[in-house]
Amino acid sequence: MTYVKVCPVCNEKNQVESLTCFNCQHNIAGVLPSDPDLIIKNREEKAVKLFFEYLGESYEITNNEIIGRSNTKINFSRLKTISREHIRVIFRGNEWSIEDMGSSNGTKINGKSCEAYTEYLISNGDKIILADDAEIVIKLQ
Repeated sequence: MTYVKVCPVCNEKNQVESLTCFNCQHNIAGVLPSDPDLIIKNREEKAVKLFFEYLGESYEITNNEIIGRSNTKINFSRLKTISREHIRVIFRGNEWSIEDMGSSNGTKINGKSCEAYTEYLISNGDKIILADDAEIVIKLQ
């Protein structure tokens, strides 16, 4: 049986003797080797889908999706205070997070302002406010 080390940041499989992740250079010296077939099976069983609820509609969001006026999935085109690329949605290690992409008018999670280019974990029921104009409710399934 072949074992691998899976990076906790990017989920890349690495050789057992690796000290840093081949993909993202994260230190994996302390990561225990695992059976890759078991890792894949567990990941599939635990996969969590993310939905944004906005104005009564529900939108499934994917990993590394950029949300803003340029996104055609959710129509923010009439809200000029929302940046074209306002937030990025990230799925890592079975958790979802968002990152403000340096938007002009900011992002809030449950009323608290987010710093640009900083990831914030999100949970079921969280409310994300884009530029004080659009409230999105998080739904995890």
